[in-house]
Amino acid sequence: MKKITNAEMLDIKSQGVLWHGVSIFKVMDILNRGFFEAHTTQRFWTDGIRRKDNDPIYNDSKWMYGWSMSRDLSVSKNFGFVIFAFDRKELQTQFKVKPYCWGFSIKSGFNHKREKEEFVMSGGVIDSQNYYENRFAELEEQYDNVMDELYSSFTPESEKEELKKKMGLLEKEMDESNFMDIFTKPHGKHLPVSKAKGFYINSSEDYMMEMEDLKPKIQALINHPMFLGFI
Repeated sequence: MKKITNAEMLDIKSQGVLWHGVSIFKVMDILNRGFFEAHTTQRFWTDGIRRKDNDPIYNDSKWMYGWSMSRDLSVSKNFGFVIFAFDRKELQTQFKVKPYCWGFSIKSGFNHKREKEEFVMSGGVIDSQNYYENRFAELEEQYDNVMDELYSSFTPESEKEELKKKMGLLEKEMDESNFMDIFTKPHGKHLPVSKAKGFYINSSEDYMMEMEDLKPKIQALINHPMFLGFI
């Protein structure tokens, strides 16, 4: 197993690389489809103020989607067996890249000045959890009112078909307003795998190389044209 040398590492660092760690259980799907989906989220508030989690309107935040990367290889090594290397300037030709510190939002015990995250934005944004939960509650109340009217003995038969259609529309809108369903989907542009310089295998997790069920996956990675070595 040949690891890159210190000189090679210094050369990589001088190129303004951003690192992105990926699980061995997800990486082949990403390579086969040719792009990264934007599942990672960051909170933001429309007034531009950053808030901590003890702020009364903390949960009124909207959510932006993208990919968490780091200027520090050791940080990205904590997040995956496979480490993709991206040129920051190249990414900025297609995506907005912003230094970001999730630790700022924690009210105590975190030195956010030490964090080295760069958030690559996909452009995807969804509204706050409070917004969707309030909207769902409003729709649910409307649905209950329509159902009460539908089954009321005072409602003429001629109006019931229209009430059933209205209930169907409300059900559809409630499905579309389920926060967790919306939150867990990817949003925004895809990040093409071709934007990466390539990927390395995390040598600090070399014990995985000896796991029989992973050996075929690891060999497939080593044989892949984007494989750059062990790091």
